[in-house]
Amino acid sequence: MQLGDKVLIKECHKVPELVDQEAVIMAVADQELAKYPVTVKLTSGEHDGKFCGFREDELELIPGIPKAFLEE
Repeated sequence: MQLGDKVLIKECHKVPELVDQEAVIMAVADQELAKYPVTVKLTSGEHDGKFCGFREDELELIPGIPKAFLEE
């Protein structure tokens, strides 16, 4: 997973209503140092525009061209 990738939230114990919402990856930290190393910006649902942290196994990559490549 890279910056700008679109993802689908497949698991979220903290806020269950986020499951099946779409998001964009905004930051990725070291897996060993952070409890929730992937920071995403939600792009659907009532929490649209909010930032949340997840583990990689809680997210599913949505196929497509990463936004980071389109902005170059």
